[in-house]
Amino acid sequence: MRIDTAKYAAIVDTGTSLVYLPETYYNLINSILFSEVESYDYYGYTEVPCNDKSYKSLNLRIGDHYFEIPKSEYILKNTNFNGWCMTGLINNFEDYMLLGDVFLRNFYAIHDYENDRLGLVPHVGSKLNVRSALQE
Repeated sequence: MRIDTAKYAAIVDTGTSLVYLPETYYNLINSILFSEVESYDYYGYTEVPCNDKSYKSLNLRIGDHYFEIPKSEYILKNTNFNGWCMTGLINNFEDYMLLGDVFLRNFYAIHDYENDRLGLVPHVGSKLNVRSALQE
């Protein structure tokens, strides 16, 4: 699943654990990623079966690239309660995204303050994909 983030500002924050999404993206992502399973929304938090095989990676478009968030990152296994897990994709009820550890865990963030830009690259052990959006 691919989501273009151009409509909303995105804040990359190493002090945040989860990915907080505007309500429109949160609802869209949940309706697609979890359409084949029973899921519950608790005031912006989603609970889904932990071990369902139907979950796909989420690819966020930031600038000219898509950055992958695999299901192993957004299904929070440590929240397992009787086979149900919380997702790391949260409705922030605001018009911006806050990208925390669920997103950043597999990337190095390079802050270039002189040129007012941020670079993201997969770390050496990461098996994630970063794809150019310009090749579509």
